[in-house]
Amino acid sequence: MTPLRLLPWALWLALVAFSVTTYELLPADIPQQINAAGDITRTTARTPVSWGMLPAIALFTLALTQGIGTLLPSRPELFNFPSKDKLLALPPAARAPVIAQMRIFMDITSLLMMVIMLGVQWMLWQSAQGRTSSTSSAVLLVVSFGLAPLLLVLVWRLNSATERAHAAWQASQR
Repeated sequence: MTPLRLLPWALWLALVAFSVTTYELLPADIPQQINAAGDITRTTARTPVSWGMLPAIALFTLALTQGIGTLLPSRPELFNFPSKDKLLALPPAARAPVIAQMRIFMDITSLLMMVIMLGVQWMLWQSAQGRTSSTSSAVLLVVSFGLAPLLLVLVWRLNSATERAHAAWQASQR
C-alpha cells in the first residue's frame, strides 16, 4: 500500500481518536448542524451515535472510494470520465498507465474527503464548546471549493493518460 493510500486511513483514525477523546467533554446538547458563519442551527442530544455519526459516514465513504480504487484494474467501467470509451476499447494490458492515474484520483479524493470530515468534526467540537469561528468555516469552504479545480486537473491527467495509451496501442497495431 502506498503512503497516499494509507494517509486517508490515518486521518480517519485521527478523526475517531479525536471523537472518542472529546466525547466526555461535550455538553448534553451538541451541534448537529452549523451555518457558514459557524453558528449552531440544529442541536441533538449527546450520544455515542450522534457524536460518532460523522466518523461512521467517513468510514463508509473511505471504504467505498478505496474499494472502487481496488476494483479498478478488473472493473475500469466503474470509473466515469470523458475518455472512458477509449479506455474500455483498449486491451487490458494497455490500460495499466490509465488505471494508475485512476487510482491516484481515488486516493487523492479519499484524502481530501477525510480532511473535510476532520475539519467538520473540529468545527462541531468548537461550536459545542461555545467557540464559533467564521475563520474555520471560511477555511473549510475554501478547501471544499478548492477541490473542483484540483479534481479537474486530475481528470485532465487521466484523459491525457488515456489518449497516450490509446495512441500507443493504435501504433502497435499497425
